[in-house]
Amino acid sequence: MIRMASSDRRVCLALMAHPDDAEILCGGTLIRLAKLQWQVHIATLTAGDCGSSTLPAHQIARIRQREARAAARIIGARYHCLREKDALVILDRSTIRKTI
Repeated sequence: MIRMASSDRRVCLALMAHPDDAEILCGGTLIRLAKLQWQVHIATLTAGDCGSSTLPAHQIARIRQREARAAARIIGARYHCLREKDALVILDRSTIRKTI
């Protein structure tokens, strides 16, 4: 186990493309860090607006963001969304600034 000085800031950011990616890909790790008193943040580039073949983009995005916020709350994390369009994330100055 790594020991850190009490003044060291313990912050974790899981930056993913879509809501639910963090829960699927690294949920256990985020839960563990939260239990170790880390400040955990989950951020997604998109709201998941292409996540349904039956619901309109704005409706599925709202549902997926609500679910992401609820999942983050369960482990004591905060959820953030950069609100890029799903499947249209472009590496450009605007997106880089949002991410930073």
